[in-house]
Amino acid sequence: MTTKKKPKQTLEKLPRGRPKHSGEKYNILFNDIVKELANEGYIESEIQRLIHVSVATFNKWKKDYPEFLKALKAGKENPDKQVVKSLFQNAVGFEHEVEEPLVVSDGKENGSHVEIVKYKKKYQPNVTAQIYWTKNRLPKEWKDRINTEISNLDNEPFVIKIE
Repeated sequence: MTTKKKPKQTLEKLPRGRPKHSGEKYNILFNDIVKELANEGYIESEIQRLIHVSVATFNKWKKDYPEFLKALKAGKENPDKQVVKSLFQNAVGFEHEVEEPLVVSDGKENGSHVEIVKYKKKYQPNVTAQIYWTKNRLPKEWKDRINTEISNLDNEPFVIKIE
């Protein structure tokens, strides 16, 4: 049994670019949606998938519709501030008040009862958070690699002989 071979298409005959999707039209309602999603901590690739548009369309909207980009940036502000605050607190250590139930004995024959106990829970500084903070906020002083340049007084190339 022989099979017929299909002729190969040449590059000139193939369609160019990503196929267009009819559902990727901009609507002003997307501004509120992306702002809310960004405020909830979703990143751009997740937002793009949730509103069912391609990456190219999402990026085009950011360029073509300033109000869309403004809404996206506004939505990112609060989560970014919360993360920076949390990173800082983890780097320096912090404490907060905690309420937990505690079973308290009423005596040998009298049973027990539950009381809500308040206390301050203390978290020690986190070295990983400190490293991350210093490398990003003070990169000149805290980078891992130090580049050293060696030169001679005559600015002539060095010659190294290995025997």
